[in-house]
Parts: sequence; C-alpha cells; structure tokens
Amino acid sequence: MRAAVYRGPGILRVEEVPVPDVVPSEMLVRVDACGVCGTDIKKIERGLLPAPRIFGHEIAGTVA
Repeated sequence: MRAAVYRGPGILRVEEVPVPDVVPSEMLVRVDACGVCGTDIKKIERGLLPAPRIFGHEIAGTVA
C-alpha cells in the first residue's frame, strides 16, 4: 500500500509500505481518502515526533 511517510521535519514522501497485519479484535480498512489535522501538520513542520511515522487519522474507506 502507499502512504505519505514522515521522514523528518518538513519531509513527507509517498512510499510503498507493507499492509499491516490485523488480529481478530481489529479490522483492516482500505483508505480512499485521508485528512491530516492541524496538530499533525505542526508535528510534521516542527519535527516533534521521531521518524519514520505515518500521520493521518481522519479517514474514509471500505472495510477490507
């Protein structure tokens, strides 16, 4: 799957990443659209969290 991966302050790259494994209490969602909130943008611009990281928790998609 493809994801915008945070690689350091102000650096995002679209990369191929592995599809995550899920356990019986979880579900896999094929994401059609993803928003990045203002707090995440500040973290990306200021480098407040360690890289690599995939931001974005505002999604629309289909349960796979």
